[in-house]
Amino acid sequence: MKDVDVLILVGVALCIGLFVAVYLPWIFIRGKAATYDPYDKLPDEGVNGWLLLMLVQVFSITPIYSSIQFLALLKTVNELRSQAFTNFAYSLVALTLAIIILAWKFHLPLITTRSRKAVSDVKRIYLLLPVASTLGFYLCSVMFLESTLPSVHRASVSELPRLFFSSAFGAAIWYWYLSKSKRVAVTYRHSEAEMKKSFSGSRSEEPSWSFQKQERSSFVDPSQQ
Repeated sequence: MKDVDVLILVGVALCIGLFVAVYLPWIFIRGKAATYDPYDKLPDEGVNGWLLLMLVQVFSITPIYSSIQFLALLKTVNELRSQAFTNFAYSLVALTLAIIILAWKFHLPLITTRSRKAVSDVKRIYLLLPVASTLGFYLCSVMFLESTLPSVHRASVSELPRLFFSSAFGAAIWYWYLSKSKRVAVTYRHSEAEMKKSFSGSRSEEPSWSFQKQERSSFVDPSQQ
């Protein structure tokens, strides 16, 4: 096969991958989140832009990337043919799945609610994520590799700083964004009490701004005069 043909195939595969991993989730999440917007949403309000990209990363890009890592890990398992390493690999898979599910649980309210508490919960996750993932990786290595494959255990431990800082870098970016973004502040400006009053899990039928309510109540249809 010629190099040009290889480049074409890679390009097509990349386009398909981006379409499946980014574009489709982008459209779906934006449409789903829009059904929870208030009737009279502000200009910068709503799940879009960098906020939407963060949700696409959590619900689509990260699971797909993790699946690719799982396949590479299974290849290593087949090559080593070690029960200890197999247990270590499966424990990492379980740890990653637990982190992904936990991330879904805490990010979902950013789609289905407009509560300030949802943002606070997600920021807390980003604070804990680097420590939790690094500690979990270390404990898996100690449990399954330290006594049976000490050389592999040492190699795993040497990866801990890279694992921590790569995780912390991404978490710090999104934590900073959630803290400073005007879109986030405007979209999630309601308290839990306000959410119970104004939202019922779907788009509000009436405006929430008091002056608009007054205008609407004072308006008289000329056809009825």
